Amino acid sequence: MSENQSNDLQHVRVKIDALDDKIHDLLMQRAELIREVSAIKRKTNKPIVHPAREAMMLRRLLGRHQGILPQSAVIGIWRELVGAVSMLQRGLHAYVSTEGDQNYCWDMAKDYCGSVIPMTRCIGSVGALSSVRDKPDAIAVLPWPIDEEAKPWWHSLVQQDQMNQPDKLPMRIIAGLPFGRSQEYTTLEHRALVVGRMHYNPSGDDNSFIAIAVQSPISRAKAIDLLKNQGFDPISIISNIDQATGSAAHFVEVKGYVDPADERLPLIEEQLEENAGRCVMLGGYPIPPILRAGDTDPVKLD
Repeated sequence: MSENQSNDLQHVRVKIDALDDKIHDLLMQRAELIREVSAIKRKTNKPIVHPAREAMMLRRLLGRHQGILPQSAVIGIWRELVGAVSMLQRGLHAYVSTEGDQNYCWDMAKDYCGSVIPMTRCIGSVGALSSVRDKPDAIAVLPWPIDEEAKPWWHSLVQQDQMNQPDKLPMRIIAGLPFGRSQEYTTLEHRALVVGRMHYNPSGDDNSFIAIAVQSPISRAKAIDLLKNQGFDPISIISNIDQATGSAAHFVEVKGYVDPADERLPLIEEQLEENAGRCVMLGGYPIPPILRAGDTDPVKLD
């Protein structure tokens, strides 16, 4: 390396150091603002996790992003920031189902929570959900439900309003993982859902989950028709039938945000009276953005 090249390199490094100082200053300023947010949340008893707000923030940043820094890196940086401030506000803890071949849930939870939020492995979804039920500042990261699964975890969300806990927010699905993808999803494999005892809020681009549970079985087709007749737009359906009792439950993903108090849900339940059925909104997730083409390809810096 010539002397001129060495001087040029040193000049660039000085500029990078100056930028690092500015970035660090801004991070410290941001943390102080979070302190103010935390004080307001404590006074109003608002949850520390707000996936809808986080999704809107990331979509806005990705929409203005330019240059060679991958969009996936932007997501990772801001997820790390969000995880750190969640701990600053009240102390979040993640309980992750890693039973069998579900280790991918741990990796996705780590990407979502960052390096600061403590995480605990749980052997199965039941243990993870139990921790969320007992702790207000906790989330569970669970595998995406599959068809005809024995004792699916989402049954607990259907039945929780019968547990007589009026002073507690119900457990809801609040986010889907991973957040950010290179193409449209064509399978439910290696995807996860986040459950918390907190509100499911709209982010502007969401999908929701509705459960139809009946004592005497109804077909998938009828479950879909019941939803369509009330204006819902079903995307997928996962079913569970108890061979011993004959009861059945359908877990249906629908397009758009569905409010827990949506007046169409009790109308569907009325049509299920002869089947001793229920229709319950279980939450949903902000739809993850599709990252720009070639975002993870090697960058040609020249």
